Amino acid sequence: MTGTRPPATPPGDFAGLFGVERARLSELLRGLEPGDWQRPSPCPGWTVLGLCCHLLGDDLGLLSRQRDGYTASGDKAITGILLRTRAIIGSPK
Repeated sequence: MTGTRPPATPPGDFAGLFGVERARLSELLRGLEPGDWQRPSPCPGWTVLGLCCHLLGDDLGLLSRQRDGYTASGDKAITGILLRTRAIIGSPK
């Protein structure tokens, strides 16, 4: 893997580690073959695609609530986005 390594001793501010984690995750996902997306993930009952959709949904929900200030209506919008995505790529689980 390319990219920076996390420090041996975690800093007091863990926010910087999220960038490292996402860079490593992105690198891993870029290397997947089309058939890999339907493989089981380490989470029982979840495919690799399902787990990735779950992470994306969490990120979009957090962004809409914390950055944009959306509440229930924002969650409905995110649900709509995820439903449209499922219609295109299939059920993630």
